[in-house]
Amino acid sequence: MGLNFDSGDVFAMRQLVLEADDEIVFKTDADGFILEASPAIGRLGFSLSEMLIGPHLRDLADAPFRPEIERAFA
Repeated sequence: MGLNFDSGDVFAMRQLVLEADDEIVFKTDADGFILEASPAIGRLGFSLSEMLIGPHLRDLADAPFRPEIERAFA
């Protein structure tokens, strides 16, 4: 199942990432590593621009939710 976004959808999502002050919006690769995120991700104590590889989504989740995230990216 693929996702088909038109240019308006892509623009709206990009604006969410750029303008989200109090919410973390991110994009992951197929394995679950964060590729891009809104500036609010800095509230978690790190900056993606300073990292060679972004953290895995499971590393940001509470322990009870990690197995579900692992299954989603398997």
